[in-house]
Amino acid sequence: MNKTAPHFVTPLLNRHRRVRKSKALLAACVCATALLGGCGNEKNATDQSKICIFNSDAQAKHCKSGELAYFSPDTWGNAQLPLNVVATYCNTNRPVQFNEAGVVCTFTDKRLWLLQQAASAPAH
Repeated sequence: MNKTAPHFVTPLLNRHRRVRKSKALLAACVCATALLGGCGNEKNATDQSKICIFNSDAQAKHCKSGELAYFSPDTWGNAQLPLNVVATYCNTNRPVQFNEAGVVCTFTDKRLWLLQQAASAPAH
């Protein structure tokens, strides 16, 4: 009895091996993404039970770093205002949303020194 596979079975076996390798590679990529991406990492999650609502620099100083923040201005003034808020108060490593109603982001106090610097600068 001949122990070699018939000529039409060999391509099927090779295809089956490639599919198994592809599935294993895909599974490894999914696992690596979950581990490296911090999927479900609650330590770095924004606290959803609180929100700091502010509409001035003085009010923003009461917000805590890592807290969900909502800038809700009385009036917009100009189109630069939401970007100034994002640049000053938002952790830009986290999602930031803004529209005509305001800005929602994860608050950071890392750039509050810019406000103190601007307040102490001489007026032009």
